[in-house]
Amino acid sequence: FPSHDTISTVSGTATTGITLISVTHSVGVVKTWLSGGKENNTYTITLLVTTTGGRVKQFEFQVRVKDT
Repeated sequence: FPSHDTISTVSGTATTGITLISVTHSVGVVKTWLSGGKENNTYTITLLVTTTGGRVKQFEFQVRVKDT
């Protein structure tokens, strides 16, 4: 995004089996908090970011649960 176009809203979803607790943003950085899931399972997280200029971008990433 251009430097003058900042994040306005962000929302997210997660595949069944893991809980997306929250999605926040500050100064162009998006953070997600997750809970649950089963060890060695992989889950897809999808984020939808909208900017003050009306641009919309979808990001998708995967997380794998590992017990430490």
